Amino acid sequence: MKHGAEQKIRVLLLYEILQEQTDEQNGLSVRELISKLGKRGISVVRKTLYEDIAVLNEYGYEILCEKVGKSNRYYVVDRKFDRTEVQILLQAVRSARFLTDSKTEKLTEKLLRLLGKTEAEQLQSFASVSADKSHNERIYYSIDAITTAIT
Repeated sequence: MKHGAEQKIRVLLLYEILQEQTDEQNGLSVRELISKLGKRGISVVRKTLYEDIAVLNEYGYEILCEKVGKSNRYYVVDRKFDRTEVQILLQAVRSARFLTDSKTEKLTEKLLRLLGKTEAEQLQSFASVSADKSHNERIYYSIDAITTAIT
């Protein structure tokens, strides 16, 4: 990746990593963040990473730092949905009989992405599919058409 493009995408990738892989109990050190960015083709030095985290915080993406031993651990605090809200939505999706198994699975994956990796793994077993599911894939799209027609 060219250096200019790398600079433009670096902060977005940093936030994506923090969003996907951290929560209040599971932060990442600067060394781990540098390694994870490196695996995505982005080379970054420690000082630049501190500046990127400061920029994210300045623009409303709440990234906290916790001192653990000799190192700092960074994690995302502000999420669109908290764990309880995702659990409620998972229950609704799981119990919706009009959804097929495949749609339930796709929606479950999307909902779990709203949480950090550890919390998502904990809720994965909670999100098992109900046996009484529809086999008609068209119902999913018919609901959208009906709602659009009503509005």
